[in-house]
Amino acid sequence: MFYKEINKVQELSAPKAPEVQEASPEPTKEDLILIGTPCYRTILIRTAWSLIDTLRKYPNTEMAFQDGVFVHENDNKLVELAKEKKASHIFFVEHDNVFPPDTLGRLLEQDKDVIAAPYSGRSLPRQPLVYQRGADGELFMMNYDIWPDKPFKCYGVSTGCTLVKMSVFDKIQKPYFFFEYDKDGKMLMSQDIYFCKKVNEAGMEVFCHPGIEVGHIGDFLY
Repeated sequence: MFYKEINKVQELSAPKAPEVQEASPEPTKEDLILIGTPCYRTILIRTAWSLIDTLRKYPNTEMAFQDGVFVHENDNKLVELAKEKKASHIFFVEHDNVFPPDTLGRLLEQDKDVIAAPYSGRSLPRQPLVYQRGADGELFMMNYDIWPDKPFKCYGVSTGCTLVKMSVFDKIQKPYFFFEYDKDGKMLMSQDIYFCKKVNEAGMEVFCHPGIEVGHIGDFLY
């Protein structure tokens, strides 16, 4: 494995896949999936192992780290890199999440425009970073008291473990990721919910796969 600099993006070549793998959905030979990790200076070691396991299991993947203070700029730059590489999908993984080795395959199997493996925020009580729009038009965070057991449509997700078809970015305008504020300067939407809003407005759908367990590393694993 090796690193090289391309426009301030560090890329990690995928290791060769082992000869024997567990049966799971696989990308076709024509597919290239860019695994993009926005980070600031570093990632956590447990996240690194999740990424390495994914690269080993799915040979048609490449890894890119985008280092920078502003997460929305990192996300946008990773999309541009995926376009340059003519990837079929981009798999966003943030620097502090851990997930099972077959996560990518299970998300691919659903064949959705945008689909996330959900995780909780780093606070108690635990709540999934998955949003729906209420009858009044306002967004609200879902909770684990009423939680589906199969993939379901939602309004928005945190994109820390999310698979997106690259065709999505042909149907929405730049910037893909940004923040939205009210007139008093209060943040209304983070960069990932802003992205999901654009996806919804373009007539596409956002899904969540509750069967995949993702850990969000903090004082403990949330």
